[in-house]
Amino acid sequence: MSSGQRFHRLTEAELTAIAEGNYNDKIIGHLKAAQYSRNALLVETLRRGVRASGDPQLIHVIESAIQLLSGLQTSHPGIVTKLLITPHFGFWAADCVLELQRAASRGQVLSAELRLALCRIVTFAATAALMADRPFDLTLPVNDGTLHLPGIGRLHIAEAENLDYARVTSDRTGCEIVAGPARRRMSFPRLGGEVVRHAAGWTPAAKVRTSSCGVAINLLIDDSDPFLSRLGPTATLASGQSLEDWRSALRRSWRILVRYHEPVARALSAGLTTLIPLQTGLGGHPISMASGWAWGAVALTLPADPLVFTETLIHEFQHLVLAAIEDIVPLTVNHGDELHYSPWRNDPRPTLNVLQGSFAFLGVMSFWRRQCAARPVVGKRRAEIEFALQRHNVTDALTILSGSTEFTTTGRFFLRAMRAQVLARPGDQVSPAAEKIASEIASEHHLRWRLANLRPDNRIVNILADAWLANPRPALDRMDVPTELLPSPISGLVDRSSMLVKRPGGVSYRTPRSATRDAGLPSSGDLALMHGDLRQARGAYLRRIAKATDPDAWIGLLLVLRRLGVINDSQSGRQRIEVAVAVAERIRIVTGRLPDAQALFLWLRSSWGEGSAAPD
Repeated sequence: MSSGQRFHRLTEAELTAIAEGNYNDKIIGHLKAAQYSRNALLVETLRRGVRASGDPQLIHVIESAIQLLSGLQTSHPGIVTKLLITPHFGFWAADCVLELQRAASRGQVLSAELRLALCRIVTFAATAALMADRPFDLTLPVNDGTLHLPGIGRLHIAEAENLDYARVTSDRTGCEIVAGPARRRMSFPRLGGEVVRHAAGWTPAAKVRTSSCGVAINLLIDDSDPFLSRLGPTATLASGQSLEDWRSALRRSWRILVRYHEPVARALSAGLTTLIPLQTGLGGHPISMASGWAWGAVALTLPADPLVFTETLIHEFQHLVLAAIEDIVPLTVNHGDELHYSPWRNDPRPTLNVLQGSFAFLGVMSFWRRQCAARPVVGKRRAEIEFALQRHNVTDALTILSGSTEFTTTGRFFLRAMRAQVLARPGDQVSPAAEKIASEIASEHHLRWRLANLRPDNRIVNILADAWLANPRPALDRMDVPTELLPSPISGLVDRSSMLVKRPGGVSYRTPRSATRDAGLPSSGDLALMHGDLRQARGAYLRRIAKATDPDAWIGLLLVLRRLGVINDSQSGRQRIEVAVAVAERIRIVTGRLPDAQALFLWLRSSWGEGSAAPD
């Protein structure tokens, strides 16, 4: 099959426009063309891998399918191009190439499971042939008795439930399916119009379409693709009502997108093709994800409200865009060598992952920025807090990335363009109350991350503990405390973000973003903090700390001290909570009791100097 390869590039003007969220048809066209070229290369890589396996039967099957696709590419290029850039094709091809390479590196014979997966190229060839009304005679893979035609639908064949393959012969009168000893005849009229007659066992692909002010979006809702379902725990659309729920949610979200975010709406219309419904996560938390290999697809739980739906679509589409940029030009090198703080994760992340998060939430920040200015204003307080929070987070992440040595020249240019977008429109202001809440949420996450992932040098911790216990207690000069990065996949710390949003008389709408365990009922200190009784909260946290080493109570205490003004906002980056907790624990080991936490923290803070910043 001719790949039609060409070199792809993005100009600095296009990269700047992408950083600003100013998408246009030309930019989206570049990204989609790159996906086609990449997936065509994957097919050639797959063909060579199968040839190298020396399996004559498999080679024949793969070559026949590719030959059919090549012929259709000549006669119906639009059909094949559209097929190759679907998320179904990209995710399948990438998965198969990876498994082929693993088998080859280990000198293994191809497993039956991998052979079955590789044969799915025949399904794509059959789909293209049906849409082009081209006769064929092919053996298609069967998954649990079901033939999948990507983007068209699926046919359950009871006779094939224990079979891996079924022979399908198609001519202008219909299809004959042979599964074991059974034969079935069913009609498929021309599929160019994407219409299939009803037949026993046939389930057409679920589709949603909506339009607002002349801007339309057409999406598949795929809950059964055997490869795309690997993105997450798929929620089956078991009833017409559940599909209608998705249609209704998309309509409401689309009106918001087109009215206030038209360039992004047009980009989504051109680039997004598929939604994958997911089951709700643990504790009822929403989930969403996207993969650059499945370009055009977003997997997500049914959002709670239109703003969440809109934010999620933008967030995941930003991930897809950056993945496509990376397919055209690398932005980073030495992936994974450096690990950084990420404001959106509990664990340290490689440079490219922090860049992905920064770009995704840059789009979210811009969304909430525009919502702040929407008229009439709906949910003004919510929009202000979310905008201010993401402005904090993206600024912090980009500042960290600016010190990385892993960016290419193009990557550094794109990083500067992103920073310029964050700093754009300095007149954008939010209420002081919203700014305080956002700053506090950002600080809480940073404190929690430090406790989970940083371990201070034991020698310095012992020196500090001994100095605290000395009589008289010395006023230490500046003392740096080296820390070791020891990622903790499960920190066991409570995410207080939803508590911090709530103020007396207010309403909490946020769901904890990164909780790592069921927090259960809030502690007495958390309840007092949530209701603004700061002195009671401080007392409750101090009592918890006095009883045992309690990292959660330390975080709560520092948040209270911040609100009381004992710790200024400008000092939030220097709150080395991991040092304070380690020194307190050392003092407990030596003396059998824990020190006064507030006094210890304020004394320790002076030891690393008012003018120095702790490393991120």
